[in-house]
Amino acid sequence: MPTSARAEQHLHHWLMHRRALEELLTRLPDSAAGFRPWDGAMTTAALVAHIARSTNRLLQGVEAGAMTPPSGQPPAPPATMAEARDLLASATAETQALLSRLTDAQLERVIAFRPGIEQPGAVMMAMSLDHEIHHKGQLWVYARMCGVEPPLYISRPR
Repeated sequence: MPTSARAEQHLHHWLMHRRALEELLTRLPDSAAGFRPWDGAMTTAALVAHIARSTNRLLQGVEAGAMTPPSGQPPAPPATMAEARDLLASATAETQALLSRLTDAQLERVIAFRPGIEQPGAVMMAMSLDHEIHHKGQLWVYARMCGVEPPLYISRPR
């Protein structure tokens, strides 16, 4: 149970979106992993990894009170849809744990997101969901381009 009522509410809202994303990934064939709709676009598997990792990175910044730039080379994207599903599942568990630890003090603390952009942790938490929804919408289009009917954009949390 989150230590913040706001974080708990966010957790339930976020899970409705994450569960729909998990459902979409069960429908995508392995051949979709390397699909990219245009030159320079992320592949399906890379976009899943981006969603999973960036949501956690933003929330880790809220928890720590500061955003830290990633160091070194980014991890390679998953090679298969099975790997993408596994990555998303582990990231989902991590996100749930992060949200369950957030306090009102952390949500009220101002964080430097980028040079010249400072936001309270609650705004950063909301931005993490906005970012995820944006890219989730892209994946719905990718799925249709791969001939897959996506699920409803939200799902009831388990």
